Parts: sequence; C-alpha cells; structure tokens
Amino acid sequence: MTDWITCWHEWKIGWHKNQPNSRLIEFIACLKLSTNACVFVPLCGKSVDIYCDDYFDFDTSILNHVSAVYDRASLIALPLALRAKYASHLYAIIPADCRMLLLTLNYPQSQMSGPPYAVNKAEVVLLFKGFECQQLQCFNDIKNEPKFQRVNVDFFEKATYCLRKK
Repeated sequence: MTDWITCWHEWKIGWHKNQPNSRLIEFIACLKLSTNACVFVPLCGKSVDIYCDDYFDFDTSILNHVSAVYDRASLIALPLALRAKYASHLYAIIPADCRMLLLTLNYPQSQMSGPPYAVNKAEVVLLFKGFECQQLQCFNDIKNEPKFQRVNVDFFEKATYCLRKK
C-alpha cells in the first residue's frame, strides 16, 4: 500500500478523471440497475457516500442494500498477495445475485511492474469462482498508454467483465 500512499503525496493521481469511464458508460446496462439503486465502488476515495474504514473489516450489514459493484481499479491496485483476499471478502459481504462490472488491465509484468498490476482473464475466473463471469470486451490499447510505450511493453489489454454472485 505504500506505493499508493506515495502516489497521493506526490500528487500522481492520474486515475481521477473529469469524465465518466467510457467502459462504464458502454456496459452499465449489464448491472441491471433500478432507479435509485445503490452501487458499491470499493477502494474509491471520491463518492456521494463514503465509508472510511479498512475494506477487510466491512461486513454484510454495511452492504446488504447494494444492487451492484463497480470495480474500476480496485483489483488492479492490489498486489497479487492481496487479490484473492479481496475477491473472497467481496463475495462474503455483497448480497446474493449482486452484479459487478469489473475493469482490468493486462500486460507483461516482466516488462514493467505495477501498480497498476496486470490481471488476466484466467486470474479473474479463478478469483471470482463464486460468480458467473462473462468477459464483455478485451482490446489492446497500448497506443493510448504512453507510460507503457516508453518502456516498450508488448501489449496493454483493457478488459471488461460482468459478474453475478451465484
């Protein structure tokens, strides 16, 4: 977590955007949200309602009313050692049939280490084994990633998944 604390202190917060994420706009329908639905955005520092606590201390009483989860960059912010714990805890604290829109990145970690960390489809399926998992999109977007171009990363995939808790 020290990587992220350093980013905040050095004002390296490129993940803050003035516009909604284009993949959220394109695929929000997969969440099947009703009017006034509540969406949990884990590890997010900007929101209308914020719970300031350790994610791993959350329990079902906090999230029993959520309809969906939007993970724009939580999973990819975590090192490998924490990702399984993150996914299993999420499964434990969200209601049955809860849907999730998950955005991931994948690139050769041997060519550049995170954060953000690479998470491929096989890892998503393994981590979220208690969910139905559908990959909605996967494309190489290296042309729009100058940071990764500078170190000659072979590819930079962006993937979008729709998951539903079984």
